Amino acid sequence: MATIEKSKTVVTKRRHLKVTGGRGRFALNGNIVPIEAIVEVSLHEAADLVARGMAVEASAEEVATAGEAVIASSTRFDSWADAA
Repeated sequence: MATIEKSKTVVTKRRHLKVTGGRGRFALNGNIVPIEAIVEVSLHEAADLVARGMAVEASAEEVATAGEAVIASSTRFDSWADAA
């Protein structure tokens, strides 16, 4: 008997934001996010944080500068689709 494993690639849309702390602080993955940090969040989370004045859209340069320091939120509730 053989064990056969198959996988596929899926994608989801996410946004990078720069934390401003304008109206307070928030947590991602159970940790308070520092002001000026770059975060990667779902489209829904991004819309909420921007609307509440807690973050702004991060530029590509800011994301590149942050590199591995980008704080990614859980992808548990994201909508996933097959990759093209």
